[in-house]
Amino acid sequence: MQQQQNLVLLSELTKNLIGIELNSVQLQNFYNLLKLNINLEKNIQAERLEILGDAFLNFCITRYIFNKFSGDKYDEGFISKFKSVLVSKYSFDFLIRKLGFHKLIMNINPGKDISNLCADFLEVIFGWFLFMSSASFNSLEGIVLVLIGKFGKDIILLEENIDFKSYLQSNTQKFLQELPVYSTEKNEYDNQFSSSCKLSSLNTYGYGFNKKNSEQNAAKKMLLFLNLDIFLQGFYAEYDVK
Repeated sequence: MQQQQNLVLLSELTKNLIGIELNSVQLQNFYNLLKLNINLEKNIQAERLEILGDAFLNFCITRYIFNKFSGDKYDEGFISKFKSVLVSKYSFDFLIRKLGFHKLIMNINPGKDISNLCADFLEVIFGWFLFMSSASFNSLEGIVLVLIGKFGKDIILLEENIDFKSYLQSNTQKFLQELPVYSTEKNEYDNQFSSSCKLSSLNTYGYGFNKKNSEQNAAKKMLLFLNLDIFLQGFYAEYDVK
């Protein structure tokens, strides 16, 4: 019963993403492959498709950045920096969740931490459709560009090296004339830290293995909760990004 529900969900998700309705044999084969990948079972085909999907996504996103930012001031450093944001496990994890595929992962592997699965999952999906389906390279690249256009601004905030606390503080002080307040405590049951970020009447929460990481996660959630365009103005203004 659960497998049938998963097959229906997979069919709907892939049709919404790729625009192709798989027949029953294709759907079952695709599901079996994804199930092995989700359960971390060694599978040569899944690993090969993951490599293909990774290379494909890397190429599409790099070409998007190269074509979009063509002026002389967009040097190798800028392109590499932008690419490192968009081509990362954090951005791929974000896209999988936005597309709804995380529901399938949780159904197949209930009660497990899926954070390390989502990025590989996206690569396998595009690798499979590129190699195993009737979808063309150009149509799949078009889908990637639509995703970047739709979620690109959100993904920028997932850059691992951003100091979210400083970024939040400087912008809230500038635009809202108010500073966030943090409260952090250590959880006895799992030795992790829990932090809250309070800004006016808003509260967001973050968790981590130390106080710094926990507060950074709380600040990141506050940034995502607030109007993103306001807080991204500084990033885009530096390079006149439209």
